[in-house]
Amino acid sequence: MSKYLALSDLDDTLLTWDKKITKETKEFLHEFVKRGNVFSFCTGRSYLGTKKFYDLLDLNIPMVTDNGCAIYNLDGKTKFFEIPLEVFKEFLDRIYDSLSHMYTITGHGYAYSKNLSFVPDWIIHNEDGSLHIEECMAKDMKYPPLISNLWVYEDKIEELKSILEEYKDEIFYRDWGLYYNESLDMNLYSIEIHSSHASKGNALRYLKNYYHIDDDKTMSFGDQLNDISMIKEANYGVAMINAVGELKSHTKYVTDYDFNNNGVIEFIKKHNLY
Repeated sequence: MSKYLALSDLDDTLLTWDKKITKETKEFLHEFVKRGNVFSFCTGRSYLGTKKFYDLLDLNIPMVTDNGCAIYNLDGKTKFFEIPLEVFKEFLDRIYDSLSHMYTITGHGYAYSKNLSFVPDWIIHNEDGSLHIEECMAKDMKYPPLISNLWVYEDKIEELKSILEEYKDEIFYRDWGLYYNESLDMNLYSIEIHSSHASKGNALRYLKNYYHIDDDKTMSFGDQLNDISMIKEANYGVAMINAVGELKSHTKYVTDYDFNNNGVIEFIKKHNLY
């Protein structure tokens, strides 16, 4: 019997409300992998924001970060889907004045920012201080980005989206909507960009081919809009019961339990997918 491949988002999917992996989930995933199956985190978090959960799980498994832009622990190798550096520099030069602040992650131990003090801590993920963060203009960047978070002035959003259309062959963007920034006392649009060749769905497809796993033995679990591509790519694309409605509309599979109650592993056990 061929192996199963399971990809799971982290926040509000595998992790509880207080950002823990339950004892039951950890024990089951050890058994899942012991049987020869493949399990992977597949998250929008960066490498540093994911590694602590990887270490906690204590399993030799692949790890997908940055919404599918990076796949780590592939038999000691890493696969990056990056925006070409010169393309990003040109794009950033054109839109720099439209940004209140920015945070750009690379796969090379560097991050680049504009007005770092306004970037939320949950995006920075540099608790151990190992990430080198530079406040710099585009011309000073040395490494291509995996993913970039942009906070755009409200009156500049349509102009920025028009420019993004010119780069659609290389750059994908996700509009997370309008947010009020209390420190600046203004509304800003939150835009995420990464390589147009990267997605959680593409990461699932890559891992499926890498491990030679049959299409009908693939599953994925998520709760948010950035999980849609992997939900549609997997044979069992599973929305958490606590997922947003739009994600649920893309699948017939929904967990019986939420992220606080081992929803991921209870679905796998219920359907005997191991």
